[in-house]
Order: sequence, then C-alpha cells, then structure tokens
Amino acid sequence: MCAIPLIRRRIAEPWAGLSSAWIQSRRASLAGAAASLGVLLCGCALPVASDPIARTEMPRACSSIGVPGRTGEIHLPAHPSRLPSLLLVFHGIGSTGRAMEALTGFDQLGDRDGVVVAYPDALNGTWNQAPAIMGSVPDDVGFINGLIDHLANAGCIDRTKVFAAGFSNGGGMTYRLACDSATTLTAIGLVSTDYLGSSDCKRSAPIAVFALHGKADTTMPLAGVTYGTSVHPSVLVWASGWAAANGCQPTPATRDTSTATRLSWTTRCSGGASVTLTEINRGTHEWFRGDSDATQSIWTFLRGQGL
Repeated sequence: MCAIPLIRRRIAEPWAGLSSAWIQSRRASLAGAAASLGVLLCGCALPVASDPIARTEMPRACSSIGVPGRTGEIHLPAHPSRLPSLLLVFHGIGSTGRAMEALTGFDQLGDRDGVVVAYPDALNGTWNQAPAIMGSVPDDVGFINGLIDHLANAGCIDRTKVFAAGFSNGGGMTYRLACDSATTLTAIGLVSTDYLGSSDCKRSAPIAVFALHGKADTTMPLAGVTYGTSVHPSVLVWASGWAAANGCQPTPATRDTSTATRLSWTTRCSGGASVTLTEINRGTHEWFRGDSDATQSIWTFLRGQGL
C-alpha cells in the first residue's frame, strides 16, 4: 500500500490566516509532490489520463476457439485497437496451431500492430482443402466460419477485416476458405501451397493474394504433381486463374533478382485485388526465411490490404 493517503490528509489541513487562492495553489503543488513521492517510495502513482487504446481490455471469450469439438491457439495483442483485425494462420499436414504459432512468429507483429492472430487445429492434422475430392467431412470451412462468428459476436474482432495465411495443406485451406466464403476474407497469403482442388472455386468476390513458392520444392513442385489419382496443378496455372477471376491483366509483370522471380498481376484488378507470386531460387518446401521471409513479407502485404 502507498503512503499517498497520509500525505493527502496533511494537504487537506486548513491554514488559518492565509488567502484561499494561496492555499489552493499550495495544495496543488503538494499534491503533485505527493504523487511523485508515491512513485519513489512504493511504485504507485495517482491515476492519469491514458491512451484509450492502451487501456482497452478484450472480453474473456476472445481467448477461446468457441466451436465445440475443435481446438487451436489464439493470441490477443497486448494493446489492441477497439475492434482489431483478425489473421487466421493454417498449419501444414501433421502439424498443429501451436507449432505454427512458434514457426511463424506472427504474435510479435500482432502485438505491435494490434491484431488478433488465430492458429486453428485441423482434425487429425489435415485440412479438408478439397471437399469435392476428399469428401464433405470434416467441414473445415464451417469450422472457421464458426470461429470468426464467435470472435465477432463476442466483440473481439472487426468482422470486415479478416485475413488468412497458410503453409502447404494449410495454404490449401486458406484458398478453400477464400473460394467458399469469399465475402469473409479481404486478402490471403500462401506459402509452399498445395493447390489440390483449386479448380473447384466459385468465388463471389475478388480477393488479393500474395504467394511464395520454392523453385526446388519437390513435395509440391512449381510445375505441379500427381499422387495416385490426386492431381495438384502447377502454381503458375493457379496464380493466372486467380488473377483472371480478379479481373487483372492476363500477362504478369516479371522481375528477376539474385534470389527470386516475382510475377505480379496488378493492372485492372477489381477492387485492387492484386496477385503476386514469388518463386524463390533454391527454395524448398518450407516456411521461408532470409531475403524472402514469409512472415514479414506476408504481413507487409496484408497490412497494405487493411490488416
């Protein structure tokens, strides 16, 4: 406990024979000294006006997934805006939301910019990114829409500012959500993504996308691959089709550097929903670091889209 109340009682004592103006002036001066002394003696201070963002507290419901039978991790920013944006981050096959949280490091950026970051878990470690091929169960799109509804209804996020990013099969889940719930998302980021089922996409709205893929990826090669009866199309075919659906120009602008080739569809895109594909030299099936850091480049792109 601080000694400030004792000091304030002394300040309140009357001083006979002195003018009221002088007394009020001295009381104000001593009150300031008392507050400073309280800080020095016991680390306490009198209440002061603070930034409204800094004192915002999020409802307890914000830390839960809110969908029965499903799990995941939710990181709440230290100093959120009153209605933060939401970034959904999807892990690859055999992984978890917690592992994806550790891998990507989005939490630190969420703290800095006041964004809620959610890392949902797939059932049995695999996202149903292609219901037409993999079957209708589990309904992962329904799960994610339920999660978004829970957070929005609890006053945790701005429903109009929802974004998503994913790795490998999680990238597939990201574009599946964009295909089946286009009006839910604003923009997406994809890393080493599996494009299985991407031809089955009936988007109702344009969505901006930023994709990273390794030229040396043998798991999901740039040229595409077939595993049994599962056809995984080429990355360029997918990107070109997505750009066309966004209303962008058919031929991308190409820029080569010592580390990567960047293809960009940015002209005539409906609502500014551009498409960027970065093909990384010597990049494998990975979450990229270094010059083409996946976390930072996706965050920068999504921030430009309103994250």
